[in-house]
Amino acid sequence: MGYRFSVWCLSVWVTSILWIGVVAASKVYSQDSKTTGDNAPESEVASSSEISWQADPADVARQQRRAGVNATESKVPTYKLPNLWDRELAGDSRLANADWQRQRAMYLERFREHIYGRRPKTKAMVTFKPGPSEVLFDGKVAAQSVKVRVAPPEFSKRDFFEFPFVLYLPDAAASAPVPLVVHINNRRFVSIKTAKEDPDGFCPVEMICQNGVALATFHTSQVDPDRADGYDAGIRGF
Repeated sequence: MGYRFSVWCLSVWVTSILWIGVVAASKVYSQDSKTTGDNAPESEVASSSEISWQADPADVARQQRRAGVNATESKVPTYKLPNLWDRELAGDSRLANADWQRQRAMYLERFREHIYGRRPKTKAMVTFKPGPSEVLFDGKVAAQSVKVRVAPPEFSKRDFFEFPFVLYLPDAAASAPVPLVVHINNRRFVSIKTAKEDPDGFCPVEMICQNGVALATFHTSQVDPDRADGYDAGIRGF
């Protein structure tokens, strides 16, 4: 399924590193910002006809042979995702900043406990090097390439690990804080050129930013190659 790499190292450590760089590079977030989520509607799951990516029929057939498993999209009944902005503490859909921080902590703990595991306590020095930048989609999105370098506290020129990501900011970010999604892409790296010339349905940069949301995206194989001999080339080997 493409997730043989250790997801706790990739998704917890790397994503936490990205958050540091994204905040520092974009200044999108501030400690005083508030998240309200007024009347946020429930999200309906899109039908298979509205999704650009389709599963490999051979993979579907292979999964379908497992007892108790449904791998056919058309057989999935209609359902709605829960509203993540709902305030479980008081049953109110409007969240003050302090309430959201408690809600966020609860979600993070659930991810740590059930999915990703806990961030390693390994100490590291993290630096960020801005790369090429460009304004896309008729001036509505600012794109910035960034290279992340992770090194031990006693840094040497050869003892480090690097990987690239791209930060896409909607024009609204120039005047106010906006939400941001860290996207872990296991299909292809959505570079600035890709976003502009060959849009990716799995990572729809323009659509995300049109909705006032910033995006930081990187490719899994540039952090931890998903192949049998990829251990030494990725962050696990480092």
